[in-house]
Amino acid sequence: MTNKEEIDKIILLLKENEPSLSEEERRDMWNNIEQENYHFEKKSRIKVLLRKTGMVAAVIVLLIACATILKRYTEIGITNYTNALPTAEVSASTLYIDGETMEMGNNAEIYCLPDQMKLRIKQGGGFVNVSYTSNKDLALSVPDNGNVKVHMADGSEVLLRGRSNLKFPFLAERREVHVDGKAYFNVMHKNDIPFITQAGKLTIRVLGTEYMVNAIPTEKRQSVSLISGIVEVSPKGGKSVTRIEPGECFVYDDDNAISKIKKADLESVNAWKESLIVMKEKPITDLLMQVEQLYNVNLSYSLTELQDISISGKLDTSVPVGTFLHNLSQIAPIKVDKKGNDYIITYD
Repeated sequence: MTNKEEIDKIILLLKENEPSLSEEERRDMWNNIEQENYHFEKKSRIKVLLRKTGMVAAVIVLLIACATILKRYTEIGITNYTNALPTAEVSASTLYIDGETMEMGNNAEIYCLPDQMKLRIKQGGGFVNVSYTSNKDLALSVPDNGNVKVHMADGSEVLLRGRSNLKFPFLAERREVHVDGKAYFNVMHKNDIPFITQAGKLTIRVLGTEYMVNAIPTEKRQSVSLISGIVEVSPKGGKSVTRIEPGECFVYDDDNAISKIKKADLESVNAWKESLIVMKEKPITDLLMQVEQLYNVNLSYSLTELQDISISGKLDTSVPVGTFLHNLSQIAPIKVDKKGNDYIITYD
């Protein structure tokens, strides 16, 4: 490939993927590039251009800087998508943005900044800014062992984890979200605009509070556990509205359309928020079933062989499944072997 072809290829790449520059910076950049490209058409050797203006070095530096910015965007995987609704079948945390998808690391934070007309994505110790001028809602899918926090424009925060989906607004004056799966909400108080959560068959209305929603589509029971404040819950299609207070859990059974209020397991709620599993003299087989669901992995073991092993303590689920099982083998009399994608667990 000739130097001229290389420059033309780089220019085409830049025009298709312009970085976020001001109008004046963008205009100056293209003026410089077009001037230097014109010289390439007039001269057959790069050395002549270097002698005449000394500008190629500056252009190369500019191109490298732009390529670095573009690389940051390329690494998070912006691609076209055809389905505007999120699905749980994703391998990485995925943000759906007005006709495009952005794949992020499994641990990320999203900041909605409508005043600056952009989204700020925090992942891997760095930030990526994405221009966003639409008023459309955004959607998010989190895979197994994913952990994403959304900082909404109104100041509310939503923590989403493990095979869960969220649809949320970009603007501060809109305060309605839709969730499938598990999510923890910390809602900014606003007297004039209630915060509405649509979760499976439930509608939850609050002004400002902390609560956890469990609305996994494949499970018959859906629930709301309240940490602080007051919320009103109503099953979809139903006329009744139930108010619950801190420490209470509203449970709805979709099979028979029956709801009830019970004492919330706040220790488990806080453990989920902190990526922990709490066990209190529970059979290790109960824990292994949770691990299979959480990590979407196959564990091979004998119920008879392990039924007498009990586990107590708090176990960190923010680590990969291999590390989790290794840590478990340090506190329980088990041996863990990996065969292909499966893990074989035996009494040790």
